[in-house]
Amino acid sequence: MGHYRSEDHWFSNFRIVARQGKLWMIDSDGSETQLKPAEPGYFQLGSEPTPERIRFDTPIGGKTLRAELSGKFFYRTFTP
Repeated sequence: MGHYRSEDHWFSNFRIVARQGKLWMIDSDGSETQLKPAEPGYFQLGSEPTPERIRFDTPIGGKTLRAELSGKFFYRTFTP
């Protein structure tokens, strides 16, 4: 769970939250997409088959500092 950002002007940030044991990605526009386990270490965006994948890495203190969304890196940021 956390808030991840990049320098991309078109898709700059998203949040990952857990609800009822499932992970969700919330875009900056408020749209939500459920993450489904895919190949080891990756999640698929949504329930329909898609090539879009996300993975989380660089764990420190129980939190991941980086997310890779379809080849693009986003970094965890502090948000209140």
